[in-house]
Amino acid sequence: MFTLVSDRQGFGINTNILETNVLNLGVVVAILVFFGKDILRDSLQTRKAAILKNMQDSFEKKQQAFDNLNNALVQFESSKIKANEIRSQGIILAKQNSEKILQNMQERLKRLEETKNFSIRFEEEKAIMEVVRYVI
Repeated sequence: MFTLVSDRQGFGINTNILETNVLNLGVVVAILVFFGKDILRDSLQTRKAAILKNMQDSFEKKQQAFDNLNNALVQFESSKIKANEIRSQGIILAKQNSEKILQNMQERLKRLEETKNFSIRFEEEKAIMEVVRYVI
């Protein structure tokens, strides 16, 4: 880099490496900022758009999960109601069946009693007939 070495000597080459590196670095940074700001801005906008899209997707998935949860809760409540109805119908049906069985058993007992009484009367008449034959 050409710099002013002193007032008497004019322009010349500055051999101080520290000053030259700082000036060169400044020039390189200025060129990078001038040409690289558009690339950096585009990259940041692309990244921002991707982040916003991911956030929107996650919000939609969260909303869908809440909707699925609400649907599952509604179905669960409906299932509980149906289960209670089935249980109550089962209890009613069991009571009706037990009443029918009791009625059938009572009818059978009644028929058995009638059969027993008929058999006893038949045997009595048979015995009476035998006694009458024996007496005759």
